[in-house]
Amino acid sequence: METHSLRDLVVEDPQRPLLDAIDSRQDCEVILPLLEVELQRSSARLQRLKEYRNSLASPMYCLQPEILSKIFFMCALDYNELFDLRWTRLLLVCKRWYDNAKDVQILWSFIDVTTSRPTGYHPTGAGGTDELDARDIRRVETQRSRAGLSPLTIQTYVHEPISEAKLPYTTMFWEPVRIYSLNITGGCSYVDDIVRSMATHRHPHLESLAILCQSRPMPGFVGIRDNLNIALRDHVPSLRHLSLSGLSFDFTLLHGLRSLCFADYGVEQVAYSLQDIITALGHCPQLEILNIVLSHNSQPDAALSSDTVPMTYLRTITVYSTLLICTNLLQALADVPSSARIFLATGHIDEVSSISMLMSYLGDHASRENALPIRAIAVSLLALPPQIFPEPGGDIPEAASRILLGVVAQRWPSRIGSGSRENYRRQFIDEGAESSYISILMEVLAPASHEFLTKILSFWHLSKATHLDLRSAAITSQHISILLANLPVVTAIIIRPDDPNAQILLASLRVYLREHGRRAIAHVVFDAQELNHHATLTTWGGVAIPSSEVLSRRSLMCMLAYCAEAARVGVPLDTVEIINEPHELRRRILGRAGEFGWSELYSDLQSGFVYEGVLHSGRQDLDGTIRDSFTVADV
Repeated sequence: METHSLRDLVVEDPQRPLLDAIDSRQDCEVILPLLEVELQRSSARLQRLKEYRNSLASPMYCLQPEILSKIFFMCALDYNELFDLRWTRLLLVCKRWYDNAKDVQILWSFIDVTTSRPTGYHPTGAGGTDELDARDIRRVETQRSRAGLSPLTIQTYVHEPISEAKLPYTTMFWEPVRIYSLNITGGCSYVDDIVRSMATHRHPHLESLAILCQSRPMPGFVGIRDNLNIALRDHVPSLRHLSLSGLSFDFTLLHGLRSLCFADYGVEQVAYSLQDIITALGHCPQLEILNIVLSHNSQPDAALSSDTVPMTYLRTITVYSTLLICTNLLQALADVPSSARIFLATGHIDEVSSISMLMSYLGDHASRENALPIRAIAVSLLALPPQIFPEPGGDIPEAASRILLGVVAQRWPSRIGSGSRENYRRQFIDEGAESSYISILMEVLAPASHEFLTKILSFWHLSKATHLDLRSAAITSQHISILLANLPVVTAIIIRPDDPNAQILLASLRVYLREHGRRAIAHVVFDAQELNHHATLTTWGGVAIPSSEVLSRRSLMCMLAYCAEAARVGVPLDTVEIINEPHELRRRILGRAGEFGWSELYSDLQSGFVYEGVLHSGRQDLDGTIRDSFTVADV
């Protein structure tokens, strides 16, 4: 900033002709034009003063436009605001930001075309629908104009019926040469139209293609596979990321991909084999992400040649299929980095011995040189409904209960706490959980779940696993014994206080204490996140049902009683912790701070009681310090 320019601006006087006209008492016809000129000059002067003020107050104001543009884009990307244009609120901050952002072409190049109505929207007639469609069309055209020559990223979600106004935007409304990324979701007829267009138009710069077909292909659409094969073979030379769901294609046409996601829901006859998939992977030596979901009702031929394909760049492998497909596919991949994350789901398995080969592969993968250390184990045990149904008017036949068993090895324990119940299970079924390293999900008979759990853990190297997550597990005391026996250095257990598992865990810990004279764990973490979601039932079949808050407080009291018993025999627990307490006071485990004394909670604990990250302790050097039970240390 030039200080002399600022000084000249501050001391600047009104224009001399205006002052002379005022001093000589000229008529209003003379003064008014001069005054108008002065107002315009003063307004410009005030704007310049504001710019000087902003440059002094904020370093952001001094950034060059190119840097500011990159910051705008990164913010919009990080907060997922590119498609819905919520980033445009930046235009309202100041004139400089407005002038800069409106001309950043890449910010306008993420175009969403959705024909389905927003959830809960009920237009008051055709006028409301037409108005929304007209607004969407104006928005799309504005984005296409402002995006300039920037490569376009387009996502479409076509839900019938389609209005006449939007019909042109459900076809290939873009210029193929300008497309960088294309994400298509819709019914079979819509997908057929798009694929047919792509089979006749070259997309030379398309790097990412995702197509989700939401309906089963009808007999009249047998050409989808042929047209898709033509597009993949001839018209997308730059393709690096491919995701297809509900569609069939020739795997041998793939080459040079960095990510491949494929889901076959068994709606068509299988036209490929596992060997075709392996051959395709051989054409993609730099593949980083592999995600394959194959219907259990329609499986490809699992036979393979003896050759393997090197996959030295793989970062994530996800396979949902039969045990045979999962095992054969993994064994066909060579040179997979030890840091690669592997997520498997195998469907129903009868024999424990049948998983030995697959578990051995996972165990070897996790124990190789430079492999990621396993710091935590999370277990999921979910009862499944019976699959046997009675004849009309008949009795329900007896059937063995089934369990969905999942075990995931984590690089660090997952705090979760995002407010969604589904996130407790996400780490078992979704590679999006960053802490997850390897996982297996399978359906087994409930009486055999203990044997399967033992088998899985016996192959994994758990000498550094200090945390055990039971938030998604319907456990028994036998499960607890198996877990403690296979986790030699476990120090912390994470559990939900309102779950019956809490009482089962406490009973098992008490038995362990009395039989061995020592504590099994040093830290217990109660995750109260679910208290926000569980309904408070008062009766069920005429029987009183305690609320989740009551169950949680009961678990806490029983835990404190166990801590007192452990302290009496000289092996006190280090900490008990509560995390993710609901904001609503009546749903909390603990009431207002003045309604209880912290000493009641930490009196039998060696370090103290941790509540929402703060340690309350009888030791002055520890009391009030920040404590995170989810941190891990080298063992």
